[in-house]
Amino acid sequence: MPELSVHAAILCEDVRREASGQATLVGASNRGPLLRADDETTVDRMAFYIEGEVVDAESITVRFRSVETDTEVFLEELNFPYKEEIEEVDSSKVQVHLQLVVSVQEVKFDAPGKYALEYSFDGEDWVGIRDYMLLPQENVKQDK
Repeated sequence: MPELSVHAAILCEDVRREASGQATLVGASNRGPLLRADDETTVDRMAFYIEGEVVDAESITVRFRSVETDTEVFLEELNFPYKEEIEEVDSSKVQVHLQLVVSVQEVKFDAPGKYALEYSFDGEDWVGIRDYMLLPQENVKQDK
């Protein structure tokens, strides 16, 4: 049965892959984009950098949804190409350390509030990775 152990999940504006294999996170934030309280907000781009270990999986579906309204903001399916390239450690499982990058553009949000980043294998139940509180623009103090 597939498993995912998440070590880090970071919301940012963009993730750039270096030639060395390292990732550079651009615009990382613990609060995410500021959203309009009175109208829909479209965010030009956003990304999630997820680091962890996956066992015995060929693909994973990741979604971001409003906890209050249960509305999906986006849903992405990611495939792991390693399955055919790696010899199995034992007869039943392959464990791989990974860096997942989910990058989306033109993301529409209905309102500020609590949003959940979640994953699922093969249509099974959704499992929470991390919650984010996306604040309304007027509640954030401006730095001077």
